[in-house]
Amino acid sequence: MFESVGLGEDAVDCLLKFGDPRAAVDCAIRLKDWACAVELASTHNFPQVEGLIAKQTSDMMEQGLRFQAVELYRRANKPIDAALLLADIAEEAGTKHVCSF
Repeated sequence: MFESVGLGEDAVDCLLKFGDPRAAVDCAIRLKDWACAVELASTHNFPQVEGLIAKQTSDMMEQGLRFQAVELYRRANKPIDAALLLADIAEEAGTKHVCSF
């Protein structure tokens, strides 16, 4: 019920108290709470979350949603990946908009 109204933290807490960490990770992913999903996955030894993050960011990149991919990396506690993607965006923007006087 908590998940259906967007209360991810409460939903995750309930699922963990119920003894279902896998459902808690899935709930965090569905609600796009990537930081929580990564934390739960590392705590409960679910390495699949890394693959889901990679797939999600890849899909975003293909759709041209690069800043959303940066935000996903940021929320998933992956600041280096976010910074590298921002650097790529900045480099591309710099080469496109070079002014010659």
